[in-house]
Amino acid sequence: MFADERLYQSATVRQGLARTNRTKGGKMPATQEAPLLLSVEAAANAAGVSRSVFYEKLLAGEVASVKIGRRRLVARKSLEEYVERLLEQAAG
Repeated sequence: MFADERLYQSATVRQGLARTNRTKGGKMPATQEAPLLLSVEAAANAAGVSRSVFYEKLLAGEVASVKIGRRRLVARKSLEEYVERLLEQAAG
């Protein structure tokens, strides 16, 4: 390893660019399950809308959410059901 490579690697580690989800042996896990609960920001991104628009949907009761501690989270199933309702409304 050259000095330049060590410098680059240490810089990327400090910046958090080298973080990965690896097992103890350094290998990637075979399967990675989708999380059951999403942050509001992640749910908004998945739905393709802004965070503020998604909060409006939450306040209107169009999408169900839970609160754990101080965090507001959206169940993946709730998001999928919301999208299905939108598709049904668009079709009929």
